[in-house]
Amino acid sequence: MISYKNIDMLQLTIDDNKTLLNKETPVEIKSPIMLFSLNENEDFLNFSVNRDAENHCVFLNLSRYIERLYNFKNIESNLNTNDSILIYAGKDINYQIFDSDNKNTTREKIKYGGKAIFSFVTNNGRHELIQLLMIK
Repeated sequence: MISYKNIDMLQLTIDDNKTLLNKETPVEIKSPIMLFSLNENEDFLNFSVNRDAENHCVFLNLSRYIERLYNFKNIESNLNTNDSILIYAGKDINYQIFDSDNKNTTREKIKYGGKAIFSFVTNNGRHELIQLLMIK
C-alpha cells in the first residue's frame, strides 16, 4: 500500500489486464481522511472532496489522472464526479471494513456514511475497495 502523497504520477501505467501499475507492480493506494456516503444502488461509495483542503485536491487530481490513463487506452471508466471520488464496493469483490476500534465490522455499518480512510486498487476502469477504516 502506498499513500496518495508518495505516488509519482509519471510512473503510473495500465497493463494488458487493465490493472493500474506503479513502477510495473500493481498499486494499492491509501486515501486521506474523507467523508463518504453509500450510493443509491449500494455498489459504490461516494467520497466527498473538500475543495478547501489541499490534500483532497491532490487526491482528486491523482484520481482524475488515473481516469485519463484509462481513457487514453479506450477503457470505459467512471472514477470521479465533480465533487466526489467513486469507489466500487459491490458484493462480487473482497474487502475489509474496520470500525474506529480497528475491529472487523460488517457492510451494514457503512450504510449511513461517515468519515474514513480507505485503500483501493484500480481494475478495468474502476476503483475497487480493499480496506476501509471508519473514524469517529
